[in-house]
Amino acid sequence: MKHFILLLFTLFSVLNVSYAAPNDVNGDNTVNIGDVVSTINMVLNPGTARPVADCTLPAGVDIVDVVCLINIVLSGVSHADAARFLTQSTFGPTVSDINQLITIGSYEAWLSQQFSTPASSNQLAATEVLWLKSCPKKSGVLYASRPTSSDLDLDLSAETYRINAWWETAITGDDQLRQRVAFALSEIFVVSGASLFGRSFGLADYYDMLATNAFGNYRTLLEEVSRHPMMGLYLNMLQSKKSSRPDENYARELLQLFSIGLVELNLDGSPKLSNGEPIPSYDQDVIKGFAKVFTGWNFANADSWYFRRRSGDTTRPMLPWEVHHDNTNTKQLLNGTVLPAGQTAWQDFRQALDNVFNHPNVGPFISKQLIQRLVTSNPSPAYVRRVAQVFNNNGVGTRGDLKSVIKAILLDQEARTGHLTIPHYGKLREPMLRLSHLRRAFNVIPATREASCGRGPYMLYHKMRVGSSNGERPFGQEILRSPSVFNFFLPDYDPPGPVKNASLVAPEFQIVAANTIVDLANEISFEIHRSDRAGSDTTLQLDREKALANNPDRLLDHLDSLLLSGNMSAAMRTILLEHLANNTFPAGDAGLAAKVKDMLTLIALSPEYLIQK
Repeated sequence: MKHFILLLFTLFSVLNVSYAAPNDVNGDNTVNIGDVVSTINMVLNPGTARPVADCTLPAGVDIVDVVCLINIVLSGVSHADAARFLTQSTFGPTVSDINQLITIGSYEAWLSQQFSTPASSNQLAATEVLWLKSCPKKSGVLYASRPTSSDLDLDLSAETYRINAWWETAITGDDQLRQRVAFALSEIFVVSGASLFGRSFGLADYYDMLATNAFGNYRTLLEEVSRHPMMGLYLNMLQSKKSSRPDENYARELLQLFSIGLVELNLDGSPKLSNGEPIPSYDQDVIKGFAKVFTGWNFANADSWYFRRRSGDTTRPMLPWEVHHDNTNTKQLLNGTVLPAGQTAWQDFRQALDNVFNHPNVGPFISKQLIQRLVTSNPSPAYVRRVAQVFNNNGVGTRGDLKSVIKAILLDQEARTGHLTIPHYGKLREPMLRLSHLRRAFNVIPATREASCGRGPYMLYHKMRVGSSNGERPFGQEILRSPSVFNFFLPDYDPPGPVKNASLVAPEFQIVAANTIVDLANEISFEIHRSDRAGSDTTLQLDREKALANNPDRLLDHLDSLLLSGNMSAAMRTILLEHLANNTFPAGDAGLAAKVKDMLTLIALSPEYLIQK
């Protein structure tokens, strides 16, 4: 154990000094027809085979590898390229996903396939199914379905199942791009179970709404978010009525966090200046105007204005009550627009959202945050500008087309090759994305349970561990459980030291602390080392990796591609090979498993893995 810990610290000192090209059989630093010829020679003369030639790990070098390399040469998509692309666009690449992308032959074709893939799961329905397996009762009678309105006591018990439903979709869903974008949107349009105690079904439905609109239009998304009862409850738009000072909470966050930000922006995301100072994008009069707009909205099932919040339907969009809507005052909006008095709640609502949607800040503001969530923390101004231009016009005159925006983000040259030319390129992997990558890469087996009331078996992909009073996990992140509307981390967070001194940002570092580092490292190590204990808890499948364990080069080639997108440095590889060569492992299957677990743990906890390139 002491030697293992020392080795881990040694890995933390390794710098990314060089990259090996996966499947570069002939050593010319590229994958081309020469590698195909070399691999054919290896098939004909097995004694000359090099481990890196095994394009379809772990079967060995054979004719299938020749076909694999031909696909790479023809498509121009290598294993490393495919893995990087899938890291940015999914919850983590798998061997099958990498091979599928190479076979498809282009990123554009993969994106088209994902855009046409329907949502793989209804989180609300999945949460209900799992919750019913827990045999919930009221007055001693088993529930046959979830209650239509929220029952807080029962809903609280559903939180574990809501989170498990999300994890099952993230790990197994075919619509990986949709779900990955929905996750990014959930970190912009924040609602949180940390404050919305006992609203598990409503939270599940809110996430479904984000997934449904992930490839739609931003204007539609803005309206769906604004009318969702979970947002109404979270930011107090629900039951805000006309008065001398209606609630300003949603009005403020709609502008500051969901659309335009605090200052006027250029198309490249940089602030516009006047006399050297940023220009505010709105003032208090605008906040007051929007606050008046958002008066008069209540639960869809409300039969009176002061309908009990505990009984409210948290899954159907809010509806207006005109009697409580402010229709007696004009309303100051953005860019000098004034809504006249006398309009209905619907008229004010839709015209106000149109006013926000058409503000020139929206393109760069939303585009930059999506780039940060998917690709890199510090996109160049030119990258932001290119994507914002697509937001403003998708090529056929449509503004706010998220499908086109996502495509522009992932296909941009900076996304595809920025790691080769930009020293500060990349982003710290979020805790949830580290776990999802590990679980997907090694085909996690869920824990199995049996309902005590005869409702049959069910599976759990995630053990929720409440680490603090607001329900955050011990390592600082959980789906829809942010400590505030500002998400787990701010998009402009710049930790003191080299990052701040270089005028860069590193948002995810805001949740990095001594306790979260240790807790997450322990969780990852635990998941790896319990991989041979299927049944009572989630376990990783490592048979494929154990088949490679007696060939260290092949094992590291495989893990390099799957976990590091082919970016493992020569220094790191040397350290790992020395560990495998200089340690005494048990004989037989136990020894193979020990080698694999050591390699997985050391890589997954290394700085080279922590930064998504």
